[in-house]
Amino acid sequence: MSKYRWLARIFMRGKILSALLTLLLPAGTALAEDKEPFALLELGAAGEWDLNGGGSGFGPAAAIEFTAIKNWLAIEPGVTTLFSRGQTECDTGFVFRKPFDLSPAIEFEPGLGPYGFTQ
Repeated sequence: MSKYRWLARIFMRGKILSALLTLLLPAGTALAEDKEPFALLELGAAGEWDLNGGGSGFGPAAAIEFTAIKNWLAIEPGVTTLFSRGQTECDTGFVFRKPFDLSPAIEFEPGLGPYGFTQ
């Protein structure tokens, strides 16, 4: 296993793309009577490329985000399955995030949490 494989995973995940799209596409402003949903289902694609030429893997990604404490704590459990030549890898994550509203349409959510994978 490459010592830089973790770096490739961070930058090549579909979450980077979804974060960029969230910042670039206007979400619209919510009206005062609009209520936030209890949970958000996130579906997407994920990919990884080995920096040492070991190959690549692609597959689906799914996560559910819900707000535990309004404007303070968001929790996101998720799973990703990557398929490559002759092997399947299942990644799981459980992220605790703190939301910051940058504008009515843009939100920034840094977070931490455990991450695991099986081959």
